[in-house]
Amino acid sequence: MTKKDLSEADICAKCITPAVVQAGWDEATQIRREVGFTRGRIIVRGKLVTRGKAKRADYVLYYQHMLIVLDREVGSMTEFKQIVGRGTRVHEDTRKYYFNLIDFRKATNHFADPEFDGEPV
Repeated sequence: MTKKDLSEADICAKCITPAVVQAGWDEATQIRREVGFTRGRIIVRGKLVTRGKAKRADYVLYYQHMLIVLDREVGSMTEFKQIVGRGTRVHEDTRKYYFNLIDFRKATNHFADPEFDGEPV
């Protein structure tokens, strides 16, 4: 049997996942397969509202605790600070001593607040 005879799911299970695990990733805690990460864009045309196609990834790998990813518009300074505040909590049991902020919508540009954040580094 060749790879051409296998389905996408078979190739993932027999080839890709074992290679990722062999590279040092923990399948139970660091690898997720077939992950939907958006529900699709909201498209408004006059009074009609629909959603575009949802986005998905075949694999998502978790290196460390991420938990802050901004992939939608943030409506206010208060909401932004709540999101950041919840994601920046230290959790010693799981050795979470820092966080990463991934900002796909450039919310950090809109809500920069030197009195709250300090000067940019």
